[in-house]
Amino acid sequence: MPESSQAAAQLVLALAIIAGAIVAVFRRIDVRLAIGGAGLLLGIVSGSPAAVVRAFMASFVDPKTVIPICFAMGFAFVLKETRCDQHLVQLLVVPLRRARLLVVPGTVLVGFLVNIPIVSQTGTAASVGPVLIPLLFAMRVAPVAAGAALLIGCSIGGELMNPGGTQYGAITKGILAATGSEVSQVECVEATQGLNLTQLMVATLVLTGGWLWSEQRAGKARPTAALDPIADEEPFRINYAKALVPVLPLVLLFLVSPPTGIFELPAEWLVGQGEDAGLFSSRLVGAAMLVGFVVATAISLLFDRGSVVSPATRAFFDGLGFGFREIISIIAVAACFSEGVLQVGIGKLIQHGVTLMPQLLLPVAGYLTMAFAVLCGSGIAATKGLFDVFAASALQHGFDPLEVGAVMAICADAGRTMSPVAAVTLMCARLTGTEPLELVKRVAPPLVAGVSAAILVAIVRS
Repeated sequence: MPESSQAAAQLVLALAIIAGAIVAVFRRIDVRLAIGGAGLLLGIVSGSPAAVVRAFMASFVDPKTVIPICFAMGFAFVLKETRCDQHLVQLLVVPLRRARLLVVPGTVLVGFLVNIPIVSQTGTAASVGPVLIPLLFAMRVAPVAAGAALLIGCSIGGELMNPGGTQYGAITKGILAATGSEVSQVECVEATQGLNLTQLMVATLVLTGGWLWSEQRAGKARPTAALDPIADEEPFRINYAKALVPVLPLVLLFLVSPPTGIFELPAEWLVGQGEDAGLFSSRLVGAAMLVGFVVATAISLLFDRGSVVSPATRAFFDGLGFGFREIISIIAVAACFSEGVLQVGIGKLIQHGVTLMPQLLLPVAGYLTMAFAVLCGSGIAATKGLFDVFAASALQHGFDPLEVGAVMAICADAGRTMSPVAAVTLMCARLTGTEPLELVKRVAPPLVAGVSAAILVAIVRS
């Protein structure tokens, strides 16, 4: 068979495998089995299964993703155990209780703000949902609208405002490999925040407009009086010290990282002689989460009766395990899948397409990453799997790889939020008694509008 015909047949078979993976995911087959199996098959088709296996193994022990993700999840579990997260949520919810028109956009904003220190989307929904959903129901917001607001708020990208955001490890590592220069995770936040806030504003406006239109169409009357959904319950007494604990690691990271760098942390505290200096940033995130764990435990000891040290310690390590099981495992199979895609030649096809029309680099990087995140239900897995391809194209055509990474991170979060297999989607559906696909249909238009606006802003400023 001629070489060109063999390559064409290989590409057709690869596309069939990818289509099979998509069908498997939407048939509720475990995403790790569907994506990981497809990656291995792509490796076999390309004749390079060993490369796929290496990518799978390397992702499980990559300290630049394992440390920040697992330690952040550990801290999130500690906040739940000590109820510090609830004090922050209650503090943010206070203004919404008597303003019905604000409950949907307010739910999005509260979820976004809580997701900044609690970088787990599922953890954020679990913290915010039990407070906000009764409030939304009491104000006669339909379950699907309530679930959509909760889902967008908790998953649209609040964690991207945190230097410990799970995607930044993959972006900084990719930039270091592509350019030889290191960027900090705080610099990633600076590159992303304008696009992130643009997406948040547009998506919230579209979601709120859709909610008001659907209510008008359904002819639902507004309550004749302001409702207090917790009027029959004992008032929640906000402890402001506990409410501030969730943001402590975030503050610490900004204080010791560029560009603020008010305090300098000696590198030898986290990186020993002979170790990779690039580990400093990821270990710094882990150290900040450890400080948060200690402070949360100390404040709970001060204000609560009984000892919380043992439960909080168990919660921290439970969170580490949860992060590895639910996030790192998906990253590993997504790396397997992405390597298979690259080995079979689809990555080169993408790069060739961008070469023909370099002005489409940002839209292609954004929308393709979003589609990958919809498929695998993980934002970090999508960014980690595709960033290297687009970073190389960015350098070739004079784009800033950090700008490309910012677009991809935002679109990855939007894709995860639209994924019926994402853990946060399943959590929001469970909290509101709705079906995941119902929520996906409701959140898709606002999210597509939001990422399109963010990509447009990125194109203009590039």
